[in-house]
Amino acid sequence: MNNNKNYRVTDYDFIADDYSETIEKQPLQTLFLRPQLMSILPKNIEGLRVLDLGCGSGWYCNQLIKLGADVVGLDLSEKMLHIAQNRLGNYNCLIRANLEYPLSFFHDCQFDVILSSCVIHYVKNWQLLFSELSRILANNGFLVFSIHHPHIESEIHDLDNYYDMVLVNDYWPTVDAKVTYYHRSLEQLIRLLGKAGFTIEQFSEPKPGKSLKISPEIYEVLAKKPMFLFVSAKKNINLLCSSLKDG
Repeated sequence: MNNNKNYRVTDYDFIADDYSETIEKQPLQTLFLRPQLMSILPKNIEGLRVLDLGCGSGWYCNQLIKLGADVVGLDLSEKMLHIAQNRLGNYNCLIRANLEYPLSFFHDCQFDVILSSCVIHYVKNWQLLFSELSRILANNGFLVFSIHHPHIESEIHDLDNYYDMVLVNDYWPTVDAKVTYYHRSLEQLIRLLGKAGFTIEQFSEPKPGKSLKISPEIYEVLAKKPMFLFVSAKKNINLLCSSLKDG
């Protein structure tokens, strides 16, 4: 286990090994988060250009490559990228970058799909992020992502005001580490997506499947409360032009 408990969540280098060896293999990931996110991707991914935003140790990259997609993985953690590269072998598609800054190394309309698993809530500047994701997506391309559910997150951490953007401090006992991420209201998410030219196509608060009953405690929680939110948003060029016109 790591001995660096007082670090920001962006410092995934400190927990990369523990994360890939423990959290990544838990039923919550393998039987819920991954299947749910994969289920809202476009039906035929073969030949599409896909960006895995916050790719971590490369599980989604690997699956998308197997499905025939042309994949690029992006992450801030150098150690996570090293683990991902070992997983992908000779497939060289990984980039180290900070999502708080413009993705200027990507061309306009470079990707058909952007996928992101429980990463976006770590980013402070959503307006810049969504604007950049819209820019690098092809017209009618899809942004598919999962985040912590804002309402339940507010309840769990007993936030003073659900509507305020605040930095949440959390503790992950599995990797013995303190982490931080940003809470925002559901309205902020929808408004900023729309401002960046996205139309929400799917909006899911799924209950767990029976397979997750192998972890009864997790199953009982997810069966009663939507801990995660899964979204598929389509780049709408007409909406984007309207948004830019309105300033």
